[in-house]
Amino acid sequence: MTTVNTRTGQHAGLFFRLIEPQSTTGLRTEDQTPLVLLPGLLSDGRQLLRLAKRHPRRLCIVDPLGSGHSEVPTSESDYQLDAQSDRLDTLLSALGFPTVDLAGFSMGGMWAQHALTKHPQRFRRVGLVSTTAATDPRLRSIVLGLRAQHQAGVSRLDLFRTLQVMFFSADFLEHPSIIPMLEALWGDQQHAPAATTGQLSALLTHDRRDQLALSRCVTTVIAGSEDFLMPPKSQQRLATLCKLDAPVLIQGAGHALWVERPDELASALFQALPPDR
Repeated sequence: MTTVNTRTGQHAGLFFRLIEPQSTTGLRTEDQTPLVLLPGLLSDGRQLLRLAKRHPRRLCIVDPLGSGHSEVPTSESDYQLDAQSDRLDTLLSALGFPTVDLAGFSMGGMWAQHALTKHPQRFRRVGLVSTTAATDPRLRSIVLGLRAQHQAGVSRLDLFRTLQVMFFSADFLEHPSIIPMLEALWGDQQHAPAATTGQLSALLTHDRRDQLALSRCVTTVIAGSEDFLMPPKSQQRLATLCKLDAPVLIQGAGHALWVERPDELASALFQALPPDR
């Protein structure tokens, strides 16, 4: 059996949660390669805590710039994924992690691709969840629409109401208490206008197709079969680019697997990124 120790901190502007399982006999698991988790658009580590509780590994969850407790720069260039990848590399060095496994979720999966291709020596195995190798015309249209709403002063809640029908499957949203719960959780989050603008700008410029094709570190691509933002065809393209036969599709699930299906996602990640033996 294990208990969990958690410590938090900030370095290079990035807030982190280090979650370390500990045997009830007192034997720590410090010899394990950590698994780093990167949340997505306007999200932070809190959205991944349910998933983390189901994954028996030493975890490091890192909030993106502008989200959670990470810094909120005013310059859009700071939010670019290459720049955030340099910050992540600095953070991992400060934590004493020369090599890690990595899992990125949605926009965090894009961040993971930039980190992997810019600092390849840092990463052993990588899992990409509900993400894409490039912002294609369809996704670009969605992001431009969200940016226009943000620039027009649409309220945060109404912006989320636009997002939630893209993030979750219809079956999930039909549960009577789900939408009030999601909107209450969203209301607890605060995002400065610069953070929303910066993260959407980073999304619009994402393209790692050429660089990703040269890497062999990606061991799995996972997505929901009902993902509206990045549907199965785009997941197959990503898997092919990463030299994988096919993505792992969680049937009936939407985009935000870490909220909608944390048990199944944890199991799929555990199979692809198992702890050291």
